[in-house]
Amino acid sequence: MSDPRDDGGRAFPTSSDDYDPGMSLRDYFAALALVGVVQARVAAGLDAGQESIAEECYELADALLAARSR
Repeated sequence: MSDPRDDGGRAFPTSSDDYDPGMSLRDYFAALALVGVVQARVAAGLDAGQESIAEECYELADALLAARSR
């Protein structure tokens, strides 16, 4: 069973009750982190492996959600 995470709710909420909830705030934060993570790794000459970049972006997103809830 997977560990349920706080996804922060909708990134772009609307007033209507849409069937498709769209992107979560966690996904949005991870997407925003993506450019910086890739640039930092390339600049440092580090491996730009896709899986490790994705993991790092979601770790940053989780940290942002945790800070937001304090």
